[in-house]
Amino acid sequence: MALASLASLAFQRAGGIADFDAKTAVLDEAKSWYEKLAAANPRNKEAFYSIGVIAWAKWYPRFAAARSNAGMRPEEPGPIRDAAVRRNLKSLYWAIIDGGIANLQKALDIDPRYDDAMAYLNLLFRERADLRDTGEAYRGDIDLADKWLQKAMETRRKESAPPSRIRIGAEVQQSKLIRKVDPVCPAESRRIQGAVRLAVIIGTDGKVINLQLMSGHPLLVPAAMEAVRQWVYAPTLLNGKPVEVVTEILVHFNLPQ
Repeated sequence: MALASLASLAFQRAGGIADFDAKTAVLDEAKSWYEKLAAANPRNKEAFYSIGVIAWAKWYPRFAAARSNAGMRPEEPGPIRDAAVRRNLKSLYWAIIDGGIANLQKALDIDPRYDDAMAYLNLLFRERADLRDTGEAYRGDIDLADKWLQKAMETRRKESAPPSRIRIGAEVQQSKLIRKVDPVCPAESRRIQGAVRLAVIIGTDGKVINLQLMSGHPLLVPAAMEAVRQWVYAPTLLNGKPVEVVTEILVHFNLPQ
């Protein structure tokens, strides 16, 4: 936690510095802290992601300035026209760009659905293409950028999709019960009073598809579970579509009068 905080503070501080060299020095400090964090916890995806973002933050101002100086509009395809400018940027930033790409891919190895990492891979591949010397190499990087951009968009769409399963309180779900089967108790349990609590998943058709015991007397549990397996509920709809429901059920056993 201390390493993550120091890294984050340095990164935030860099954002408020206008001078490029001073900003780069603080970005290097933040990168050093994130590298320590990654060494301490190799499964920390944010550490690798942040190192990738820092690589982009160090490279992008020089990239944007080079295109502007060449009279190229932001949407205009590359590569950068002046070969000497490309060579100079390569010598200064190619290793930084590749390092950023490698760290973003490490973050995705930990979490393949890390859409923010995909978005920055898109940026680094798309901008690296401007340093290429041939049309074929340029298109290769652009194709990689398009792939990661598309994957990021698809992942975000899936993450924003409505859930296929929701949790509903026991009392609300009880009101949807349309078929109830009473438990049949064996003789040895008929002098036991109490309740069996079950965690239940109800399918989109309203039928019970999974049962897990939460609490209850061992002699009452089999009868309760056998009965609840046969219960049927009205399907639950979310935005007009049926969804599975997670809920709890209490099956009460009372002594006969």
